Formats: sequence, C-alpha cells, structure tokens
Amino acid sequence: MIRKGLVALALCFSSTACATHDRGQQLHFEAVPIRISPNAIGTAQFQFGAAGDIEAIASVERDGTAQLEAFSSRTQGNDFVDEGPISPAHTGIDVSAESSPRFAMDRDELLYALWREDNPSQQLFVAIHDWRTGKYTAPIAVRDAGARGFAGFGNIAAGPGNAVYMVWLDERDLMKSGDASAVYFASMKDGRVSRNVRVASSTCSCCRPAIAVASNGTIYVAWRHDDRDLRDMAVASSRDGGRTFSPLHYVAHDGWKLHGCPESGPSLLVVRNRLYVAWFTMGADARPRVLLAHSDDGGATFSAAAEISAPTLDANHPMLFALKPSGVGVVFQARDPRSGGGWSHLVPYFAQIRQDGTATEPQPIASPGTADATYPYAVSRDAQSLFVSYSLGSRAELLRGRSPLAVTSAFTGTSVLRE
Repeated sequence: MIRKGLVALALCFSSTACATHDRGQQLHFEAVPIRISPNAIGTAQFQFGAAGDIEAIASVERDGTAQLEAFSSRTQGNDFVDEGPISPAHTGIDVSAESSPRFAMDRDELLYALWREDNPSQQLFVAIHDWRTGKYTAPIAVRDAGARGFAGFGNIAAGPGNAVYMVWLDERDLMKSGDASAVYFASMKDGRVSRNVRVASSTCSCCRPAIAVASNGTIYVAWRHDDRDLRDMAVASSRDGGRTFSPLHYVAHDGWKLHGCPESGPSLLVVRNRLYVAWFTMGADARPRVLLAHSDDGGATFSAAAEISAPTLDANHPMLFALKPSGVGVVFQARDPRSGGGWSHLVPYFAQIRQDGTATEPQPIASPGTADATYPYAVSRDAQSLFVSYSLGSRAELLRGRSPLAVTSAFTGTSVLRE
C-alpha cells in the first residue's frame, strides 16, 4: 500500500486560473487506497455513467491464470461488486503492462473491453457491455481470419454513432516483407469487425500505439516509429472511418537512438479540435522525461515539444485525459527528487495542461511507499473530483481526490466551479 497521508493535488478549473496561479485549487486525496478486488492485478480501468455509477475492468488472477473481469460500484467507489468474467475462464489473458486490456465508453454509455488472449492463437478480442442488461457479449475476434504471427499491445477508442476503433501491433507481414512490426487498425459497429487496415510499418515492436477520435469523426493514431533505431513519435489520421490513413507526420524529433524497445507508447487526446500527444523519451542527452505537443491542423504540424514532467525524475508512461468541464490533464509515474536521494519508489503525478501547451507543476498524488506505483490511469468525474488508479507492485489500487471547496459548497449552496 502507498504510504498513508493526505496529499494535496493542484487542479485548475479554467485555463485562465491556471495561467495566473500555477497550483490553482487544491484537491485532497484520501489517505487509504481502495482495492477493487483482492485478486486484481495491474491497473484497473473505469468509466462513469451519467448517473454517477462506475463500471470497471480489471485483470484478476484465478487458479494461476489471469482473466478479465467486470466490476461496478454504486457508491462512487467506496466498494466494488464483481460482475463476473469478460474473457472466457481458464484461457488466460496478456497482463503485461503495455499489452494489458483496454476500456472505452461511447456516448450512449455502451462499454467496450479489448484484450489479447495469452495463448498461441495470437488473437485480440473485444466484448461489448450494455448498461441496460448489465452483461458483456461473447468475445469477438478482431484480427482477420487467417492472420498469422504475433499481435498485441492493443488500444481502443469509441467514436460517433456507436462505432468503436481499435489499433494494435501486428507481425503478420514479417514473412513476406521482413517488416517486424506494423500498426494495424479495425473498426466495429453493431458487433461486426471490419477488415484490418495497415496504418504504418517500421514501428517500435513493444510500445502500445494510441488512438483518439475527434467530434467530427476524424480518427488519429500515434505510435513510436523505428527509423534505424531513432524512436520518434508519429501520427496518422483518417477521415473516412478508418478505410484509409494519411502518411505519417512526425510529432517531434527527439534524437533518441536506442537499439531495443523502451516499452512505452504515446497517449492521445482530442479536446475542442486540438490534438494533444504525450510521450516518454530520453532524447539525445539520455535523460528520462515526458514531453507534450499539440496540433491545431489535424495532425499535419505540431507545436514544439514541451517537457511537462520536470522537476521529477524517471518520469514515464503518461496518460492524457479530459478534465471536466473542458480542460486537459495528464498523469504519469515518476520519482520525487527530494525523497530518498532521488531514488524513492515511483508514484503517480498529475499536471494540468494550459491553453499554450505548457503544464502546471507536477503534483504527487501519493507519498512514496514500499513498492513502485506504475501505469497510472485517470478519469475526471466532474469539476470537483479526480479518480486515479495504478498498479502498486502487481496490485490494482485506486485513489479518489476531491476539492475541499466541494465540501464547503455542500453546506453553503455555492458553486465550486469558477470561470
């Protein structure tokens, strides 16, 4: 368990406030993390329904085998109910961090879970949850029939009209072209998966690609490109539902050359037609950090990359998320430079992204404990609260933060949200 203690998190509710006051309003996190299930491993992912109910997925170890299970909470996370398996029992799923299951929700509150079966089939599966029935469908295969070779590191995003889009790394082309790893894409609507489309080749072979969908239906895919061991981020887009994709556009040129795979993919988010990309790099100076860039022209060009993790150490695995009502937040793992000589255990950090693409000072969500807290995942429930899950060692934990003004407003009837 992460060390107990109240941790204050800076959260600005408007870009104007953030530009004026770097720390903004303080958000306080509960002292004791929540365990979704005693058997849950890795980082749990969750979504909020319109009524405030929480639906979650988590990898659970049963009799030595990992499977994907559904959980729900009607108490805003005070406790969770195990709703049963999503993946078939005893088949096993891939729970390695960059290739672990992913979760998405569309505008009609249909939920989608994506996972890789951990067996020689090399198949990716998706299942659909309907809040009206409370059940998930039987697993639906994502890869084309007959596709061979490794496939994994999948990601998923919901789009308009109950369409859902998936990307993953695929080695089906290895035998015919010698290209070890490529980014592949498929869409699904009404339970029917499209023919797979290759988005890009020459990709880093164990960095999960990212996917995001704009309100106008434009699909964006980002990945770590491998150009003779240079590990730069690239983006492609589709404006026809994923039937075709643009050529790649580099987000930045970090100068990071690595004969190997860093196992750290990018994160994407679209807010008000601005595309944000966050990623880990060590650059030409071999210094670990998280960078951020944005595009206002559909991914054709990007702003200069800004470091958003300073002054933390060993920052990695960023996740961008929408901050209610209209902001952008990021969480990542890092070490506190002021603790343990800079070698304390990793903890989740949070920062808010300003309109100019810079970030507020990263704030720790918890104090260093007895194990590393890695792969954070965040959802902003409303303008006053933030939920952050992570993997502590191999254990799934959750921390909830709330603005102290929310408590005051409950008694006074005043609004917490400030413009």
